[in-house]
Amino acid sequence: MLLERRPATPSDTEFARISHHEAYREVVSRQFGAWDEALQARLFEEKWIPDQFEIVLYDGNPCGFLSIEDRPDHIYVSEIVIVPQFQGRGIGSRLLNEEMQRGRETKSPLRLQVLKANRAIELYRRLGFKECGTTETHLCMVWEACEGQA
Repeated sequence: MLLERRPATPSDTEFARISHHEAYREVVSRQFGAWDEALQARLFEEKWIPDQFEIVLYDGNPCGFLSIEDRPDHIYVSEIVIVPQFQGRGIGSRLLNEEMQRGRETKSPLRLQVLKANRAIELYRRLGFKECGTTETHLCMVWEACEGQA
């Protein structure tokens, strides 16, 4: 599997919107009881700033997007969206492992928030993320490299 990342551009907006809706529809419905198309479109528009995202390519095909922010005391995984038909192929794990390696090199923890009903929580736990807080809707998680970890 060839996994690549490239900077997002304004022309990626429609792909990202569709990907967002496909990836979030099930978890939002499970957590909140219904999918509100207008609300989700607005939430996407508020967050989607192409300069802050990368498009993820699987064997040359767009399969999702992500936003990683370097903050003074940690690396913030703002968003990882993998289109459902590409989920379960190790893409999310590979992306997170790349950032975890960067965290080891810079001695920076990784932090993220995830909807409480999102099955990605299990992936984060498998990779060593620990719960460090909660909001009404999200779990806050952190990963920290252990001493001696390569």
